[in-house]
Amino acid sequence: MTFPSIRRLRTADCPAFKQLRLESLLNHPDTYEASWEEESQKSDAWFDARIRQNVIFGAFTPEARLIGLCCYTRPQRLKSAHKGIVWGMYVAPDCRGKGVSLQLLNHTISHDR
Repeated sequence: MTFPSIRRLRTADCPAFKQLRLESLLNHPDTYEASWEEESQKSDAWFDARIRQNVIFGAFTPEARLIGLCCYTRPQRLKSAHKGIVWGMYVAPDCRGKGVSLQLLNHTISHDR
Protein backbone atom coordinates (compact mmCIF):
# COMPACT_ATOMS: atom_id res chain seq x y z
CA MET A 1 0.00 0.00 0.00
CA THR A 2 1.24 3.46 -0.87
CA PHE A 3 1.37 5.69 2.17
CA PRO A 4 -1.89 7.56 2.52
CA SER A 5 -2.35 11.27 2.24
CA ILE A 6 -3.58 12.90 5.43
CA ARG A 7 -5.68 16.02 5.62
CA ARG A 8 -8.38 17.62 7.69
CA LEU A 9 -11.86 16.48 6.74
CA ARG A 10 -14.15 18.88 4.91
CA THR A 11 -17.92 18.84 4.74
CA ALA A 12 -17.67 17.13 1.33
CA ASP A 13 -16.16 14.16 3.21
CA CYS A 14 -19.30 13.74 5.31
CA PRO A 15 -20.61 10.53 3.65
CA ALA A 16 -17.23 8.79 3.93
CA PHE A 17 -16.77 10.02 7.50
CA LYS A 18 -20.21 8.79 8.52
CA GLN A 19 -19.58 5.38 6.96
CA LEU A 20 -16.16 4.91 8.58
CA ARG A 21 -17.30 6.26 11.94
CA LEU A 22 -20.26 3.86 12.04
CA GLU A 23 -18.00 0.99 10.95
CA SER A 24 -15.68 1.78 13.86
CA LEU A 25 -18.55 1.80 16.36
CA LEU A 26 -19.96 -1.45 14.99
CA ASN A 27 -16.62 -3.30 14.92
CA HIS A 28 -15.31 -2.04 18.26
CA PRO A 29 -18.22 -1.11 20.53
CA ASP A 30 -16.14 -1.49 23.70
CA THR A 31 -13.60 1.11 22.54
CA TYR A 32 -15.90 4.11 22.26
CA GLU A 33 -18.13 6.02 24.63
CA ALA A 34 -20.64 6.44 21.79
CA SER A 35 -22.66 3.53 20.43
CA TRP A 36 -23.50 2.39 16.92
CA GLU A 37 -27.17 2.15 17.92
CA GLU A 38 -27.23 5.83 18.84
CA GLU A 39 -25.05 7.31 16.10
CA SER A 40 -26.56 5.25 13.28
CA GLN A 41 -29.80 7.16 13.92
CA LYS A 42 -28.11 10.55 13.53
CA SER A 43 -28.72 12.66 10.45
CA ASP A 44 -26.15 13.59 7.83
CA ALA A 45 -26.35 17.14 9.20
CA TRP A 46 -25.25 15.86 12.62
CA PHE A 47 -22.17 14.21 11.09
CA ASP A 48 -21.48 17.33 9.06
CA ALA A 49 -21.56 19.38 12.27
CA ARG A 50 -19.03 17.02 13.84
CA ILE A 51 -16.66 17.73 10.98
CA ARG A 52 -17.16 21.49 11.25
CA GLN A 53 -16.94 21.67 15.06
CA ASN A 54 -13.95 19.39 15.59
CA VAL A 55 -10.53 18.77 14.12
CA ILE A 56 -10.83 15.48 12.28
CA PHE A 57 -8.00 14.22 10.15
CA GLY A 58 -8.52 11.54 7.57
CA ALA A 59 -6.10 9.18 5.88
CA PHE A 60 -6.90 8.65 2.21
CA THR A 61 -5.63 6.12 -0.30
CA PRO A 62 -4.41 7.39 -3.69
CA GLU A 63 -7.89 6.45 -4.97
CA ALA A 64 -9.39 8.88 -2.41
CA ARG A 65 -10.86 6.17 -0.15
CA LEU A 66 -11.07 7.29 3.49
CA ILE A 67 -9.29 4.57 5.48
CA GLY A 68 -8.53 6.19 8.81
CA LEU A 69 -9.67 8.85 11.25
CA CYS A 70 -8.10 10.78 14.09
CA CYS A 71 -10.59 13.03 15.87
CA TYR A 72 -9.16 15.71 18.10
CA THR A 73 -10.38 18.52 20.29
CA ARG A 74 -8.92 21.00 22.70
CA PRO A 75 -10.80 21.93 25.89
CA GLN A 76 -11.98 25.52 26.07
CA ARG A 77 -11.59 25.97 29.81
CA LEU A 78 -8.58 28.00 30.89
CA LYS A 79 -7.15 25.36 33.23
CA SER A 80 -7.26 22.61 30.61
CA ALA A 81 -6.68 24.54 27.36
CA HIS A 82 -3.11 23.23 27.27
CA LYS A 83 -4.40 19.70 26.72
CA GLY A 84 -5.37 17.94 23.54
CA ILE A 85 -7.87 15.10 23.48
CA VAL A 86 -8.04 12.40 20.84
CA TRP A 87 -11.65 11.24 21.06
CA GLY A 88 -11.74 8.89 18.13
CA MET A 89 -9.10 6.92 16.27
CA TYR A 90 -9.81 4.24 13.71
CA VAL A 91 -8.18 2.54 10.74
CA ALA A 92 -10.09 0.23 8.40
CA PRO A 93 -9.20 -3.44 9.09
CA ASP A 94 -7.71 -4.04 5.64
CA CYS A 95 -5.28 -1.14 6.12
CA ARG A 96 -4.00 -1.96 9.60
CA GLY A 97 -0.41 -2.88 10.33
CA LYS A 98 0.91 -0.41 7.77
CA GLY A 99 1.60 2.58 10.02
CA VAL A 100 -1.55 4.53 9.13
CA SER A 101 -2.55 5.21 12.74
CA LEU A 102 0.96 6.40 13.60
CA GLN A 103 0.90 8.78 10.65
CA LEU A 104 -2.51 10.09 11.69
CA LEU A 105 -1.42 10.61 15.27
CA ASN A 106 1.85 12.30 14.27
CA HIS A 107 -0.04 14.58 11.90
CA THR A 108 -2.47 15.50 14.66
CA ILE A 109 0.33 16.26 17.12
CA SER A 110 2.13 18.39 14.52
CA HIS A 111 -1.09 20.29 13.83
CA ASP A 112 -1.56 21.00 17.52
CA ARG A 113 1.94 22.37 17.98
